[in-house]
Amino acid sequence: MREAYRRTRKDGAAGIDGQTAAAYEADSEANLTDLLERLESGHYQAPPTQRVQIPKGDGRSRGIGIPTVGDKGAQLAVAMVLDPSTSRISVAVRMGLVPVATRIRPSTACQATWWA
Repeated sequence: MREAYRRTRKDGAAGIDGQTAAAYEADSEANLTDLLERLESGHYQAPPTQRVQIPKGDGRSRGIGIPTVGDKGAQLAVAMVLDPSTSRISVAVRMGLVPVATRIRPSTACQATWWA
């Protein structure tokens, strides 16, 4: 959880709760412990994102959602856990979709890493 939080961007805007990265950092140990407990227990529910309209060059605007600081950490933590599993699956799928004559096999070292 700490590694996921360390990797999150800290310069972004505050989410719907108004808490900045600096404020979250002030009590990061308690915040991360609480977040981890909610994730592990299955009681975590992502807070709503703050909707912001960003102007585009043609005069229109597009909406983006800004998550809370804690939710950014939770999203990244889940992605860090799932990424090795999904990487192996997507490589296998891509290998299966390439015609046999042009299929490139990964090196033995890569195979050991991906399919370990």
